[in-house]
Amino acid sequence: MEIDPLDIVYNLKCSQCSALLTPRGRKTSLVSDYTYIVYASDFATTNLIESLELRDFHKCKCKIRDVFCKNCEKKVGYHVIYPCVPCTSENYLPFFWLFYAEFIKEEKNELYTWKNAPGLPQNHETIDPVNVVPDYLFCGICFNLMEEASILRCGHTFCRICITRVIDLHQRCPFDKIAVSGEMVFPNFLARDVINDVLIKCGKCKEIMKLGEKSGHETNSCGVKKI
Repeated sequence: MEIDPLDIVYNLKCSQCSALLTPRGRKTSLVSDYTYIVYASDFATTNLIESLELRDFHKCKCKIRDVFCKNCEKKVGYHVIYPCVPCTSENYLPFFWLFYAEFIKEEKNELYTWKNAPGLPQNHETIDPVNVVPDYLFCGICFNLMEEASILRCGHTFCRICITRVIDLHQRCPFDKIAVSGEMVFPNFLARDVINDVLIKCGKCKEIMKLGEKSGHETNSCGVKKI
């Protein structure tokens, strides 16, 4: 049975470095210009960096932030912060992460389609700290150690991806229900520094290190050292 092209789920990768940008891509066109093909997603991974600058989109009146591949820093798309009236019409696909087709490498997901796609994936792996970690360093949405800790104007801090997704869907802080928007999310540098100092054990070589050293360890030395 032939699958409707709109039902295909794509893994979207950066065309320059092949980093996975999202496992939930859908090929579509803009409401404001049906000839302009893009990929849309309701989920972005930590392989994306979002600009703090809010700007007008050139094809409609949406307010957006540019997004870049974290690995190679190539601009790959944008995050819709304030959709304009036409883009919130009944024809609008309520996915807020948009990717430029010319900067994307698509891979068809053979396991499911948009008709039977599972719920949103977890944003990151579960980390088991070696030392005792205060409760306030855990995200109140995913209940893991916060990744890229981000704070709202109301003072609550969450993983960047977790709170971005909640704001996209509900436009409210999940704790106090105060109305918020994407431009009200800021990096919590103090929380990030404290979390990077949390001690963890490598699952492969069993070496104990700071969480902030994990990526470099896995890239440069893990597998070389004997258990």
